[in-house]
Amino acid sequence: MELEEMDSWHRRLAELAATEPGADFGLLWLMLHARVFVDDRGSGYRRLPSAGKTIWVVNCFIGEVHNGGFHQFFSNSAGDHAAELPAALTEVGALSMLALFRRAARILSKDGVVPVDRVQRNDKLDSIFPDEDDCYAAFHDLDAEFYALPPADQPDLMRYAYDHREQLDFTLAEYERALESEPHLAFPGDRLARVHHDKRTDEIQLELASGHRSIPTRELRSLSIAKLPASRGTSGLVYRLQTSTDTIDLPFFARGDSVRNTPSWSFLRIKQTYPLLALRDALAEIRNPNSMQTFEIWSRSQQ
Repeated sequence: MELEEMDSWHRRLAELAATEPGADFGLLWLMLHARVFVDDRGSGYRRLPSAGKTIWVVNCFIGEVHNGGFHQFFSNSAGDHAAELPAALTEVGALSMLALFRRAARILSKDGVVPVDRVQRNDKLDSIFPDEDDCYAAFHDLDAEFYALPPADQPDLMRYAYDHREQLDFTLAEYERALESEPHLAFPGDRLARVHHDKRTDEIQLELASGHRSIPTRELRSLSIAKLPASRGTSGLVYRLQTSTDTIDLPFFARGDSVRNTPSWSFLRIKQTYPLLALRDALAEIRNPNSMQTFEIWSRSQQ
């Protein structure tokens, strides 16, 4: 893509993406996050330009559904933007996602109107589905359709940001603060996007940055914590998944010598941590199908 010759936040993001694909959107999100959360209520959202609001609403929606399905989107604060979501999804051309959202909204409300108040949404979910398992089951098929959307149906929010770069008036100082606060963009390892335990085939399905992996559960050996060399001052902490034939290192964006010694959570960390928790849940399920407990370290010898 052609950008101005002058130094700018978008030029630097484009240069970063040339060496670390996807890192440009990671930093863009951190800059948006800093503008939104000027306080605990996220009141900075109201002052975002329209393009910034579009990116925020769409990415929060995608992140929530990927992390916990439509139920999670509606039950969490991201659902406060449900009324804005149709226009935002249309703006970025995500029409397949829009169709799925509208179907999900009609499960919550026959007229498809979603309450903007989080308490009201959760009260409505509780009244429709007294049993939480029934609630997840109601959205299950829509969740599956969402996860199966092909790349052509995924909005290119970074392309949208570049196209609206004049409206997104970030400063170089904001860029530098984002880069300084989250140096994990150079973490070693293979980033984990999604985990699914396919009980039909008895395989763990991993969606990794390097591609899709299907691992028969009988080949799983252990999940441990390892420390690898890393750049930009990071510790390079990873979850190390050991199989009978391979080792897969999965970064979880922590700094320092302790797993819990991390700075305040950003969306990037949440986005990476949730799949890792799902992996631990899947391994715990294999170890004990009747237990919901998760394990910091798992090994087949515990069975």
